[in-house]
Amino acid sequence: MVPILAGRFLQDPSGIFKDVRSESGLIDKRLSDRAKMAAAKADKEFSKREEKIRKTIEKRRASRSPPENDPRGLIEYLLDTEDNDIEYEVTRCR
Repeated sequence: MVPILAGRFLQDPSGIFKDVRSESGLIDKRLSDRAKMAAAKADKEFSKREEKIRKTIEKRRASRSPPENDPRGLIEYLLDTEDNDIEYEVTRCR
């Protein structure tokens, strides 16, 4: 038997490595495991960042309150609203 180690053939005249079995694709397996771990870590960081942004937006929206029974004040309120929040504010003011 000639064991394979790191892509090279080894001579084994005394039979020391007779119980050693070569694992094909071991390096690829380890690389793919590391890639999966890195992807999972990136997903976790992305989720944390996304949650932080969502909380910031909710806090900003909660800090503003539309005027009640004042049509002109409501128009001014909507004109002062950020572009991203217009749809939310219009829905909230209905």
